[in-house]
Amino acid sequence: MERIGHREVATVQVFQKQQAVLCGVGEIPRDLVLGVGHYRDPARAFDWFDELIELKKRIRSLYRGDPVKLREALEQRRRVEGALDKEWISHADDIKVYTLRDGDPMAPMETALLIEGPLGSSFISRHFTWVLARRTGSRPMFRSHQGSKWGKPVFFFPARFDHWAVQGGDGYAASIGGAESVSTDAQGEWWGMKGAGTIPHSLIAALRATPLRRLNILPIPFPNAPGCVGRL
Repeated sequence: MERIGHREVATVQVFQKQQAVLCGVGEIPRDLVLGVGHYRDPARAFDWFDELIELKKRIRSLYRGDPVKLREALEQRRRVEGALDKEWISHADDIKVYTLRDGDPMAPMETALLIEGPLGSSFISRHFTWVLARRTGSRPMFRSHQGSKWGKPVFFFPARFDHWAVQGGDGYAASIGGAESVSTDAQGEWWGMKGAGTIPHSLIAALRATPLRRLNILPIPFPNAPGCVGRL
């Protein structure tokens, strides 16, 4: 399509089949701005991209190796990334995006996201469907929403089963669903909440105490922590 200059305008409509609370649309404009466009010379760009992948593999292998070679590989990676950036032509101004807001309820088949623009701009679905699927369909989002509907405070404590790198987005999704507290600072990073903390199971075992009794055993003040402990 880029080669023949095909510029036909298309409309992409995103919806789902179930009742839900929307989350994740705030991330989509960033992804579209970065991902909508084309390379001036695709063949050259693909060669650079292959080189970039090999450099990343080499850098990982050098972390415990020669520090001089590691610095050289890091510098080469920066050069390749810069060359790719210069080769990229953005078409972000050619598209229009219409969305509901994070936290809006969605009826089945209701449009949550509408994108209009030329097909040649390549706004392929993975730029946005993975975000909406993760945030809207996440377990914490659903559980938080259900708890808030019942009028009960919801505390999101996923640190034992979730990788730290995804806790920011999942904590944000939980807050949109109605969660009032999270266990780690990483989970509250996107929306400005400090983690309420948690106590490991090993401490319970070491004290041979129930969760409530162990709080009375430990004479350690936590003046800035909420006066409750819990997790989903």
